[in-house]
Amino acid sequence: MKKALFLCLTLMSATFGFAQNFGTTQFATLSRNDSIIGTFYGSGALGAAYNAAIDSDIVTLSAGHFNSSVFDPWNNIQKTITIRGTGYDTASTVEVLPTYLDNAFGIHRPILLEGVYCTSDVRILSSNIRFNKCRFSQIYGDYGTQIQCVFTNCLISSWNGQSTTQTVFANCVILNSYNNSYDIYNNCIIGISPELTDYKEIHNSITFSNDTTGIGNATNVYNTVGIRAQDSAQFYTNRAGRNNQTFHSFSSIFKTFNGTYTEGETFELQDNIANTLLGSDSTQIGIYGGALPFNNRVTDPRIIGHSVDLHSNANGQINVYINLRNSND
Repeated sequence: MKKALFLCLTLMSATFGFAQNFGTTQFATLSRNDSIIGTFYGSGALGAAYNAAIDSDIVTLSAGHFNSSVFDPWNNIQKTITIRGTGYDTASTVEVLPTYLDNAFGIHRPILLEGVYCTSDVRILSSNIRFNKCRFSQIYGDYGTQIQCVFTNCLISSWNGQSTTQTVFANCVILNSYNNSYDIYNNCIIGISPELTDYKEIHNSITFSNDTTGIGNATNVYNTVGIRAQDSAQFYTNRAGRNNQTFHSFSSIFKTFNGTYTEGETFELQDNIANTLLGSDSTQIGIYGGALPFNNRVTDPRIIGHSVDLHSNANGQINVYINLRNSND
């Protein structure tokens, strides 16, 4: 049976416009030292929580759309904080609706970003940033900035590393990867032109490309399957014990994925592929193998609802009830 954790926040009624906020669907909480110290409402809730935050604080967002052009005059996150949403899955069957960040922004400090769908450009201007279970329309390393970041269980429509150094992707789907950046991919699915693999470390992954010209030399590619949908040219050369293979159709590898993402896509492998094409750790290649099998559901408590007591107490205070649920409940 699923459990829910209810937190009762006692807030002075003068701290926010109660009548106006009662019907608002999206809101944010600000936590410090394991205690919620503030609640903010509306599409600007992220900005209000960010302005009140100090380094090491946690901003937790409900489902809904948030304005992310709120961090500083240049729209950059300049505080070392954690920002968590409810997840990015927009399929009609999901239990909790996603958290959207709807405006372009940059990240200028080490942060943890988890469980959000960034619908506009995100630029990276710092190292030691962690992205967990996020979805990006486009994310890129700022040109001339050497960055080292980690992505886990993310879905990325477009990644341009620019001049990044050893950014690590673990169990991620990257539909389009550009630029000769020195990235490391473990148990990923990557849409990439073959010649761009020459600078990257790719292990236990599946790559695909629709171009008909580039040929990767596979120097740093191991235990990886390459798909060339448009021609019969060899994608990777299986040499020096690297154990790479080439297939020429998506249907020979995937149950449903055909190179174009649709909502609810699971990226499951054909049974014979999942059971026989194994990575260096003897688990299946792609996002469901390795040490961090793909799961886009956030693991930290998620805000799934809230309510407000219409009657203030004798001290003029009102109670706000936040309904949190852990993925394991």
